[in-house]
Amino acid sequence: MKSIEYLLKDIPLDDVFRIKAHIQEVNLKPNEIFISKGDITNKARFIQEGLVRAYTYDDEGREITFLLRWENQFFRPYESLLKQPSKYYFQALEVTKIIELDFQIIQNYIEEHPIYSKKYSEVLKSILFETLEHLESFVLLSPEKRYLKIINEKPDIIHRVQDRYLASFLGITPVSLSRIKKRISGKKH
Repeated sequence: MKSIEYLLKDIPLDDVFRIKAHIQEVNLKPNEIFISKGDITNKARFIQEGLVRAYTYDDEGREITFLLRWENQFFRPYESLLKQPSKYYFQALEVTKIIELDFQIIQNYIEEHPIYSKKYSEVLKSILFETLEHLESFVLLSPEKRYLKIINEKPDIIHRVQDRYLASFLGITPVSLSRIKKRISGKKH
């Protein structure tokens, strides 16, 4: 995902200031839940610093991590695009700084300046691509390759996310994750 500076680079400075006047900076504490299941939200969010996960519970009460997002990534509950309640809880995993902007402000700006619909489309495509790529990895890649893929994308992730959350995100048990880590560590020596 491209940084916020990239998205603002071609926008006239007076419009940047107009948009920035509506941006809220939110500081989250580790483990703070800032969107709960059932919340209806209409905000686009961008992570400046930190790490966020989305999770829910399956029918047997097990916690399932559905999404991990880190610095320079946008996120929002997908259901919010249809003005429906979130299916997930969104939680900061560490000290996290996000910026939020009401989606209606973005839509109004694009209606006033249609030239920027391309940038908006780029953001949506990027989010969709990341989501489909993660889904595709469950079909095409082994658990070990999914693990290698995420540490290739974000090498420090294994030090920032608890194993149980990472295992759930990868669709495996913590025991399987431990075996994968051990196997990979053995190959390096």
